[in-house]
Amino acid sequence: MKKVSVYFAVPKDDQGELFDGSKGNYTITFTADQIPPAKNFWSWTMYKLPQRWLVDNPINRYSIGSATPGLKKAKDGSITITFQAKSPGKDNESNWLPAPEGPFWLVLRTYGPGKSILDKTWEMPPVKRLK
Repeated sequence: MKKVSVYFAVPKDDQGELFDGSKGNYTITFTADQIPPAKNFWSWTMYKLPQRWLVDNPINRYSIGSATPGLKKAKDGSITITFQAKSPGKDNESNWLPAPEGPFWLVLRTYGPGKSILDKTWEMPPVKRLK
């Protein structure tokens, strides 16, 4: 049976703490060779807890990923995604998925997952809490 999608639930940051938009800002950086290998597309979706609802936000963005218009790569080909409650500034909103002022969890979805996802050799970098 061919898999058309693989999801990665990410409930905690790099310190083992549950995500909370009132307590911190978070980022994940994919180096050029770590970008999720998906034939179709990949995306992050965020869910407010405890309801597990999508997060209402001022830019009406409910997921972010390879198909997001304006998503920016760095000169080295890496991509950094920001998860936080307040805007990271107009210049950085293209890579921002707004978080609630409270608990949330993240899901990375890959559609048309590549071989390294299917054979479990692809490693996702940690979602880091900013200091």
